[in-house]
Amino acid sequence: MNELTVLEHNSIRVMTTEQLAEAYGCAPKQIQQNFNNNRVRFIAGKHYFKLEGADLKAFKDSLE
Repeated sequence: MNELTVLEHNSIRVMTTEQLAEAYGCAPKQIQQNFNNNRVRFIAGKHYFKLEGADLKAFKDSLE
């Protein structure tokens, strides 16, 4: 596994779906499927962040 890049959203360290997949040695699609199968267990803003529109663009622009 490559060295993880530290990412932050609203001063909270986060991992992208791709980073999680790399850490677990699986495809990003599997992470997405597992999330969707267990969505009721997760709280938005606590366990995950869903970025859309301007927030998503700003996050992507902050990456190298």
